[in-house]
Amino acid sequence: MNLPITLIGRLADCVQLTYRTPAESVRPLLPDGLELAVRGPWAFWNVMACRVEHIRPAGVPAMLGLTYHHVAYRLLVQAMNDRAEVVRGLHFLRSEVDARAVSFLGNRLTDLRMHPASISFDADDCGVYVQASKGESGSGSGLLIDAAHAPARLADGSCFPTIDDARAFCRHTPNALAVAEHDGQRLLRTTRVSRASGAWSESPVVVRQARLAFLESISQDRLIELEWACRLGATDCRWEIGGVSGLLQQSRRPQADPFLIAG
Repeated sequence: MNLPITLIGRLADCVQLTYRTPAESVRPLLPDGLELAVRGPWAFWNVMACRVEHIRPAGVPAMLGLTYHHVAYRLLVQAMNDRAEVVRGLHFLRSEVDARAVSFLGNRLTDLRMHPASISFDADDCGVYVQASKGESGSGSGLLIDAAHAPARLADGSCFPTIDDARAFCRHTPNALAVAEHDGQRLLRTTRVSRASGAWSESPVVVRQARLAFLESISQDRLIELEWACRLGATDCRWEIGGVSGLLQQSRRPQADPFLIAG
């Protein structure tokens, strides 16, 4: 379904992990029309866990909204639309949510690939502990993150030359990108999330423990290396669902350009 709709709500207790992986190991996971955003030979997983509070259509009172926990596994990608504009975003391979209504509606309104799961959060001023148990969707579910605040530092063996470079590349990316076919034409489908006001605030964290069962299920756990981990400050958000534009023909798809996507 492609129904344009604007939702509002609040993101809280959000922890975001960025892992590098060999680009060739994940390129087959993308549909035609999307390209990996790379740095040298590396592509990047973005794993996010958060609580979404009182999400509802714009104009509906908060008391009628839904609150749930959300875990998502995304690849950092880019695409060129039919206006020759490069759009950067995240392509969702899997989401897990602990609200059946959200899973049901989300899979009909978005391309976030939602699966029901049991998720628990334990968040305070020092950090976030997240655990998602295997859901009824079967293998590939499950996550464990134990993270705590820490001074910013470059990861051991990082592919980035400086902390600022790593932070800029791994910063929050608001677009969720997917590709659809309609009447023989490939379309770029976009869900955009934005803060109600100001920029996203983030603080670095150290990951004391992480088990990412979905990445294990596709044999990525032996290939990934953590590059950046942070918490995003709680904020009121807008989700603009149903954005559509044309894509350039496959032969004109953009090649990943580290200077283009790192700014």
